[in-house]
Amino acid sequence: LIAPVTGERYAVEAYVKTGLSEGDFLEVGTDGKWKKAAAATKFIYGGEYADNGHTLAIIEIGDIAAAAAAEGGN
Repeated sequence: LIAPVTGERYAVEAYVKTGLSEGDFLEVGTDGKWKKAAAATKFIYGGEYADNGHTLAIIEIGDIAAAAAAEGGN
């Protein structure tokens, strides 16, 4: 498995839209869908992307060290 690189962006269909705002941190729930995370992660919600009638979530790969610092972590 190749690790994602900071700055990459992906669009996915399996996500929970409820409560999401651009810039929120994301995690994968037990149902396999991306959702708003309770703590800082390197996965950031980048809004929505319309693809031929499908609404996809944009996931941006951020810097985990910067994310932790923004949350007041290490």
